[in-house]
Amino acid sequence: LTLFSPGATNSLGANKNYVIDGVRPTVSSILRCNSSGSTSSETNPTNGSSIWFKVTWNENVVNIDAADFTVHNPNSISGSPAITAVSASSGSSVVVTVSTGSGDGILGLYGNDNNSSDIADSAGNELQAAYTGGETYTIDKTAPTVTSVTGTTGNGTFRIGQTIQLAVHFSENITVSGTPQLTLETGTTDAVVDQSGQGSNILYFEYTVASPHESGDLRYQSTTALSGSGIKDAAN
Repeated sequence: LTLFSPGATNSLGANKNYVIDGVRPTVSSILRCNSSGSTSSETNPTNGSSIWFKVTWNENVVNIDAADFTVHNPNSISGSPAITAVSASSGSSVVVTVSTGSGDGILGLYGNDNNSSDIADSAGNELQAAYTGGETYTIDKTAPTVTSVTGTTGNGTFRIGQTIQLAVHFSENITVSGTPQLTLETGTTDAVVDQSGQGSNILYFEYTVASPHESGDLRYQSTTALSGSGIKDAAN
């Protein structure tokens, strides 16, 4: 027996219009983004109270809501990081907003599988599988702290015109804007010394003895002797 040519008169294709969709939707990517969904201007590391992820599927899907995702919190950040918003209930991509809690660590977003998600395509095909390969954020809400103040110059007695290099060490790598200053207790006239150099987690200050400075054991002036609001880590 010979059938009509596919698509010809009296063939199945000519008589009926059966659309076959046997392809399940899958998550293509979960990327860091800003609140508008731009993946080129996100902030990471961050100390913000919210972060955003752009979730993209391989086709348009429906029934999207917060229950379709899980916050990945491997460091058990305190304050219960949680999904607070999903930008749309259908489409090929959405922006998911996550609160960052109150601690430091890594946060990511997982796409749930069809056992806990009702996402489907227009034909009703459910998701293929869970997605755990997305980008993550480093949450850093702890500002750098001073761990020690010392000097790189050897001990001794110093006269007018001689210099002592001092070093302020921090708990982590820092960036600096402006010119930090260190106030030293040098008798009736305190010396205010500008930053002279920087290491990854160290600020250097070069103090030159001047008249009428005097001190039996050089110290900084007080616990607030280091000034400079521009001393920060990557997030704070």
